Amino acid sequence: MDMWLPDTTNARVLAQTPLDEDYVEHSRFTGADWSGVDQSAATFDSCSLTAVGLDGCSWDKARVVNSELHNLSVAHLQAPESSWERAVIEGSRLGVLELRDSRIKHVVIRDCKIDVLNLRAARCTHLMIEGCAIGELDATGATISHVEFADTSVETLTVSQSHLHRANLSGALMHKVLGASSLRGAEISEFQLQQLAPTFAQELGISVR
Repeated sequence: MDMWLPDTTNARVLAQTPLDEDYVEHSRFTGADWSGVDQSAATFDSCSLTAVGLDGCSWDKARVVNSELHNLSVAHLQAPESSWERAVIEGSRLGVLELRDSRIKHVVIRDCKIDVLNLRAARCTHLMIEGCAIGELDATGATISHVEFADTSVETLTVSQSHLHRANLSGALMHKVLGASSLRGAEISEFQLQQLAPTFAQELGISVR
């Protein structure tokens, strides 16, 4: 997939500076602790966040544009109705990444361990998920276009009532799929088809004996 990646090389270094403004641009934060801070509707434009503490932090309706997030360790990042464009989340350990009703465009999630990735009712265009281990990926009611998985495991994938277009799932090891009838428009491998055959049969009401 041809991805447009952010460029934060010219960002100013603010290190552990606390965040006290709603619009932050061209800034690089390392080791800052924003735990419990309400950053609802904040905008991060051309920023780099490394090992920043975000536990209990609210990113409701926030905008993350042309930015990178590295080495995060967050139990629950709440970012419903947020907007992500030309962004990277990399090398992070996330308990719950709450992105329901969000807009996601040209985003890479790489080398992350995520217990729950909530994309319910999200609109995702040009999303790459690479080298990740995901416990539950809930895309119920989501609209997903030009999405690709590579070297990623997903314990449970839920796609009930979702709309898929050019979604390449062949690079994902999926152990359980809920709402398999909504996989129309997705690409899977022959191995995945064999692996998921019992799920498809169950959803179609087919008895296999």
